[in-house]
Amino acid sequence: MAAQQQRYRARVVLALALVLAFASPAWASPPVSPRVSPATQRSDPPTLREQLFAQLVSDRARAIDLAFGQTFAPYVTELRVVMLNPGEWAATHRAGVAFYDPEAHTLFFARRLQYAVAPPTTVSARQYWPWYDEPWRSLYPVVETVDDALWMTLLTESARARNQTWPHAQCTSLDFVERLPCEMLMQGIAAHTTQVKAPMFNENRLAEIWPDDIAELRARAWRNDDSAYQNVRKYGGYLLLRPLVREFGVARTLSYVAGTPFRIEQNNLRLSAETYQKRAQEALAW
Repeated sequence: MAAQQQRYRARVVLALALVLAFASPAWASPPVSPRVSPATQRSDPPTLREQLFAQLVSDRARAIDLAFGQTFAPYVTELRVVMLNPGEWAATHRAGVAFYDPEAHTLFFARRLQYAVAPPTTVSARQYWPWYDEPWRSLYPVVETVDDALWMTLLTESARARNQTWPHAQCTSLDFVERLPCEMLMQGIAAHTTQVKAPMFNENRLAEIWPDDIAELRARAWRNDDSAYQNVRKYGGYLLLRPLVREFGVARTLSYVAGTPFRIEQNNLRLSAETYQKRAQEALAW
């Protein structure tokens, strides 16, 4: 079984290499990516595995800049990468496997990630979208984990520059009307940074995706697993950011979103979404 998996992985890597040979972007003036350095909370220097993981973080930051244009500057210019043991991680009281400390400009990762199977070469690691196609997405889940941490870093710093927090405070609200628009932004960001293809849905049903009466939706969709609620979060968030991404690109759109919470006004989600888009277009046009 192990031998079969190794042969399959070798075939996948070869296929990926061929894809990448034709996928490398040509930049007249390549964007400047953050300087990433391994660090520890110990007195001894980083181990080889820690250095290799920090290199992966650096390569993925480069991949984001090459795929989406100048993304991290001016908010993120330097990053420290620290791996935490299980006991150290538990002491942080954090969920997940990564978090960003803006005061220290440091990304913390659970140490077990340094043993995950990573892209075989720097050249391949610096390609963004191929790793979101199957089977590579399933074979190398650490890539998406690192990307999520880097997007979180960018959004956090972009929000801080506008005296906001990321995620926006409304995301943890118990009030449905406050929480939903924040969740829509997060779903929209995920769609535009992790999905190779646009989500499939019926845009003619816009009245259901952006309802004019949010109170009526709240009365029906009182559970988080309700399909109507999930469709508003997922597809409504995607549609909210789509025209902005098309006109201004992912990097500028996300920078604006991080510093500008989305709120439902006059109990009307459609009107609120259109107003948010209009204000964003006016702000980003300058």
